[in-house]
Amino acid sequence: MSNSFLSYLFLILLLSFYPSFRRLYSSYSNKDMKNIIYVRTGDSILLKSDNQSILIDGGNSSYYIGSLYKYLLNIKPSAFLATHFHSDHISGLLNAVENNYDYDLFLNLQDNDTYEAKKLSDLAISHGYKSLHQGDILKLGNFSLKVLWPVENCQETVVIDVDMLNYCSVVLLVSHKNGGRVLLTSDSESPAQERYLDLLTDVDYLKVPHQGSKDSLNPNFLHRAHPENAVISVGENNYGHPSQEVLDYYTSDEIKILRTDEVGDIILVFE
Repeated sequence: MSNSFLSYLFLILLLSFYPSFRRLYSSYSNKDMKNIIYVRTGDSILLKSDNQSILIDGGNSSYYIGSLYKYLLNIKPSAFLATHFHSDHISGLLNAVENNYDYDLFLNLQDNDTYEAKKLSDLAISHGYKSLHQGDILKLGNFSLKVLWPVENCQETVVIDVDMLNYCSVVLLVSHKNGGRVLLTSDSESPAQERYLDLLTDVDYLKVPHQGSKDSLNPNFLHRAHPENAVISVGENNYGHPSQEVLDYYTSDEIKILRTDEVGDIILVFE
């Protein structure tokens, strides 16, 4: 059988199945969705509603966020948000931003001497960006994104030795107009969590802070948020994430745990 015939046969099969694939992906297009994308170690979250979308972080490589475009039918995100400048959050995001032209960019400039941080800072300054601080509210279709942390001059509020990038990373409470709340915590750890406890409310889903590291566990924080479900964005790593202590605590509190390293992308649909 000739190669040309095989190529022709493959093309016929592809065209035959294309309508099915199109319908499958079109089912995403008319839904309000939040996708926690499997990027191994790190975070990447896509939020979409009413033909608008925002990519929050992008994992440690553009390779892992390629799957986000199937949820957008290859339409590029209309906005990007970097929670902080650690490479496992911005490396993939940087690539996505560099390959886009018309977008809103949200980030807080942070001192970090990595290549990705410098590149993203330069791009933000040249393109224009919007800083995010406690009390700010972003609107995306039927979603409202309320910034719980950081405050302005976040670094000046530190009273103990902490990782400053994690401490000042952006924390978002995402609410849908028809109900449903998701708390996105980035790499927020216990010392920072104490600072915005009073702003927490019951949520349906919690994106577990910092891949479920031991430093992310704060019982006061969990009691205030009172999540029914917890999502851990994690993959094979050398840091021992998620901590067994964290897993045991969530389980003992009857919080259902979903892990990207076990189930892949996690899709939340809001009706």
